[in-house]
Amino acid sequence: MQKTYKKEFICMGIIFLFISTMLSGCLQSPTYQGRQPIEYLSLSSDGSRLLSISGDHNIVGNKPIYDYIVWDTSSGEILWNETLMGVSQPILLSPNGKYLIKPENHSIYSINGEIIAEYTGQYLGWSDDRFFTEENSSIYVWDAINFTKIKTITFEGSENIISISPSMFAAIREKETPIISIIDISSENATYLWNMTLNRIKTPSWAKTPSLSWSKNGNRIQIIQFITSQESYKSQEYRLTIWNASDGKILYNTSFDFYRGKVGCNSLLYRTFGNYIIFDYDESLLKLYSLSGLEKTFDCSRLECFDWSYDKKIMAFGYEGIIEIRNATTWVLISTLKTPLYEYEIKGPIPFPSISYLLVGIVILALIIRRRKSIE
Repeated sequence: MQKTYKKEFICMGIIFLFISTMLSGCLQSPTYQGRQPIEYLSLSSDGSRLLSISGDHNIVGNKPIYDYIVWDTSSGEILWNETLMGVSQPILLSPNGKYLIKPENHSIYSINGEIIAEYTGQYLGWSDDRFFTEENSSIYVWDAINFTKIKTITFEGSENIISISPSMFAAIREKETPIISIIDISSENATYLWNMTLNRIKTPSWAKTPSLSWSKNGNRIQIIQFITSQESYKSQEYRLTIWNASDGKILYNTSFDFYRGKVGCNSLLYRTFGNYIIFDYDESLLKLYSLSGLEKTFDCSRLECFDWSYDKKIMAFGYEGIIEIRNATTWVLISTLKTPLYEYEIKGPIPFPSISYLLVGIVILALIIRRRKSIE
């Protein structure tokens, strides 16, 4: 009798496992449609155009796909797009929104994707009607209208150029004790004007490197630098300093701190001359600060990427493949941009615990009923 019960129990168990597996496999959805995370946003100086880069590794086929799109921010029209498989490449939007720079092949393209010009050296930046490249301790100045080389400026040193204006550039050396040099490039030979030595500190990865920005006329420099943290990085202190670019005279110097939040997601989101923005994850707010203090707050519950136009009139917010273009003064929504949809793979079968419990209950109940009938 016991052997009979044992055989029946084993048979019912096998049936249960078979049915559970079949149900789990049949009820699952192998794919679903979704948009890729926004990795990068860059607005033109007047906010009329936007370059977005989105990418993900979980699309069907397991090959990373990266979408590069230039948008008209008013109409939402796609002006240019390119999709790359496997590996992303740096692509930059010129400040005037008319050109694309591809540093890897030293080329400049129109928004239509046609190659306009090629340059030599490493691309440094674009300012007004000029752009700059660097090669073998020389800076090449290029006309950004007809794309011809205007002049070559020589300089000595192992500095890494981090920021550039029409007549000056800032370079940094000695990473452990950062020294920033301000160099005049208005003549044929670079002239070192002055140096600033930043504090030697252990900077957390989320604090980023010191942020340097120029005033619009290029005669002042602002640096926002992480200073210290307290209570296991829950509260951070930063210093904001503004110098006169020609002689290094300090014109403004202050410090500010902010709370990193309950789960450590609050962040110093954006820095530009005269302003900085803090994303308060806990309160779902963007907090805009000027040199006078808190200026405005904006509702913002979801955020992956952000940019603010140079004229400070337009803001772009990216989240879950959606980009919102808003007026930076009134917060009015101008347009909503949606990146392409893709098929995503669902990893593993979808569990159905209620079905499993029901089947277990049926097996046990059947065994109990059968045993009682046998006893009777």
